[in-house]
Amino acid sequence: MKLLLASILLCAAAMTRLAADDIALSTFNDNPKANPTKIGLHMETALGSITMELPQLIIQGKPASEREKPEITSSTETEVSVSFKSGATFRYEVSAPGEVTCTYGNLPADAAGLFFSMFIRTEFVLGGRYAFGNQTPKTFPDISGSPNLVDGAKGVFVFAAPTGDAVSLDMPADWQGLVDYRNGGMNGFSFKSKVLFKTPPVAGSFQIKIQPTTMTL
Repeated sequence: MKLLLASILLCAAAMTRLAADDIALSTFNDNPKANPTKIGLHMETALGSITMELPQLIIQGKPASEREKPEITSSTETEVSVSFKSGATFRYEVSAPGEVTCTYGNLPADAAGLFFSMFIRTEFVLGGRYAFGNQTPKTFPDISGSPNLVDGAKGVFVFAAPTGDAVSLDMPADWQGLVDYRNGGMNGFSFKSKVLFKTPPVAGSFQIKIQPTTMTL
């Protein structure tokens, strides 16, 4: 049976500006192991198709390579749920247009947080800009340099195409960053974020809001 995966649909309007569409769940990839960058919150935007992957579970004292990977346990027309090998759970649930509620629970004592990743292909943003929070927008570089472009400030992450059409991503991240993967053979950048748990970790929820916007270039 095909899995239903969360899909945020931000469709291009007849004009050059983005127009927010409804959030829906749709079949996106039959095999969660086929390509992890294709699993998660799928956005069709004027910047192209972009996917925020299902999160990984950060474990205290463990390196990034030992983050727990999600396994999809169930999906419906309004939500997708995953579990981790420690028994922790996570759920994406469509709650309103442009909004997804994230719920987590059954956390082990050494759970430190959730790690999110979103790949942005180069052709969507070259000549465009990005900004974290209240920072002054910066231009995406046209050549590959250091792998780590920037450690972003807290607040809304906005990225724009050369046309000025942009997408804003608002989530309660405790850390955000933007990585240039082109020197590793991948054609693009990756937005990274961490949502950290309290100590000791307890069940909770938060929202991710993704909306069309514009940025002056």
